[in-house]
Amino acid sequence: LIEKNISKLGMKNTKFHVELNELDKEKFFLFGNDKCEFKISASKLGEAKLLSKIASGGEISRIQLAIKMLKINSDLNETLVFDEIDTGISGRIADMTGKVMKEISNSQQVLCITHLPQIAGKGHHHFVSDKIVTEIDTEIRIKKLNNNEKVDEIASLMSGNKITQTSKARAKEILKVY
Repeated sequence: LIEKNISKLGMKNTKFHVELNELDKEKFFLFGNDKCEFKISASKLGEAKLLSKIASGGEISRIQLAIKMLKINSDLNETLVFDEIDTGISGRIADMTGKVMKEISNSQQVLCITHLPQIAGKGHHHFVSDKIVTEIDTEIRIKKLNNNEKVDEIASLMSGNKITQTSKARAKEILKVY
């Protein structure tokens, strides 16, 4: 199943393996006595190697999402939190990731922190956070955005501080707000 999910996220022919090896039959360590290693092969015939050694940030993000996809519908009360799942991805892969996350959100709650318009634009509700630093404390404020603010926020993800009419038009396309 995980390989099917990884394929949906644009990593065709990727093989995923989990290896469990007993470390010491005589001792138990803080987390047991097994060593768990995730390995992948990017091709059908390639040798599986340690994920931590060969995968890019984008590949790790997509594999993390593929693993979380295994839990869809297993506990409908669970909220899935994706904090910058978009690390190392862009363009077509970001769009595919956004579609998968939107699919997940049809059956359970998803909270996603992202900087990519392709992912943010697929959300049902949009919030923006501001960090307020004073001499005494640091405060985080969260604001729910209305439709016009959503357009501006998606446009700013694309064009930075200077929001143009072109970036607003593209944001409306992404949000499908006409």
